[in-house]
Amino acid sequence: MLIFYSFLSQVCISYCLSYIWDDYNTRQQFTKRLYKFTCNCIACKEKWPKMRGDASADTSLRDAANIQWKCTKCATALPKSPAKKVACLSCSKSNDIDIKSKRVNASISENFQVACTLISSQPQKALSLLLSHQYLLEEFIAKPSILYVDCQEAIRNCYRMTGRRHEYDRDLWA
Repeated sequence: MLIFYSFLSQVCISYCLSYIWDDYNTRQQFTKRLYKFTCNCIACKEKWPKMRGDASADTSLRDAANIQWKCTKCATALPKSPAKKVACLSCSKSNDIDIKSKRVNASISENFQVACTLISSQPQKALSLLLSHQYLLEEFIAKPSILYVDCQEAIRNCYRMTGRRHEYDRDLWA
């Protein structure tokens, strides 16, 4: 997973199965059995659900009602609410979910979908669009998110297509 870390932040990697395909309990059992420790990566610490595996899960995780939005001021995950404006529990800032949703949907159309059509013919241009989309997701959406997973898979493909796989690996582990 491509993650944008802040300066001097701790970097943890998962030694276990991917949260994309496996649930929390399966991941924990795997590391305890094979490595004799409890995995404490962000996906396990926050008990992220699996992101892939059945069509209904993939569809429901893309539904705007199931997206976990971030506070614009402090980047804390906002409480889920059907309201258009949600106050952050950490800093009390009012966040306009409608604006965030419109910006993410616009980026999906303008960046993500266009990039996916360009990956095989113009991977460098596609990569630029996908990275712009990834930064927007990073700003507005709390992890885990199927939108991140989709974007990161497309970014990985771009790096492969441009012969720059080593840069993807460097970004992944930096």
